[in-house]
Amino acid sequence: QLKYDKLLQEYQNLEKQKRKLDFKYNALKIISSTSKEIAGLLDVTSIYALMYEHLITLFEFHIFGVGFLSKDQTKITYPYYVRSGNMIENYEEIKFNKPFISFYSLQTLSPILIKDYATEHTQYQVDHRNHEKTKSLIFVPFSLSDGTQGILTLQHEKEQNFREFDFYLIQLIAGFASTAISNATSYQSMQDYNQLLNDEKIKAEKANSLSESSLLALQKSHEELKNMTLK
Repeated sequence: QLKYDKLLQEYQNLEKQKRKLDFKYNALKIISSTSKEIAGLLDVTSIYALMYEHLITLFEFHIFGVGFLSKDQTKITYPYYVRSGNMIENYEEIKFNKPFISFYSLQTLSPILIKDYATEHTQYQVDHRNHEKTKSLIFVPFSLSDGTQGILTLQHEKEQNFREFDFYLIQLIAGFASTAISNATSYQSMQDYNQLLNDEKIKAEKANSLSESSLLALQKSHEELKNMTLK
């Protein structure tokens, strides 16, 4: 009986290890697929949405957000912020005397994993709008090619929800997202610039057309006046 129990325990341990390895393998495949897909997107909102769709297949979380630090470093604006499956428009975090963990992460450029908010990082706070629910948190800072500082966060209502491997994967996806967002932002800036040039060209052509019309009208009036004088 002892021998059987030992073999059963070894088998269960092997199965547990196999499940962990299978998860890690599948997770890395999804992250790799995500990186390739977002690299081909030229719209930042589509990049955020695809990240959310892929990550929610890997992890449990009630908050997903991508935010950017203002130039005066007093505010983080989230163009994409989902809480409990609902998109929150115009979500912002304002810097107070007791800073949010998100500001600390950005200012120190430190990825942060908090497994139990009640006992970790008590000198910093989460947004009071999420305080009652938030127990586990991940914050990963990143930088765009133009120097803009961004942050990716996942949060959950249950403590010990995120593991070290999860933390590693989120840092990977943040790195890929940084490049994709930078490329999409540059592309959009170029599109906006080309649109501005085109608008100015149209304005100039209209102005030239009006100028030519005015000149022709003036010449016609001058000729008519000249003819009347001769008569």
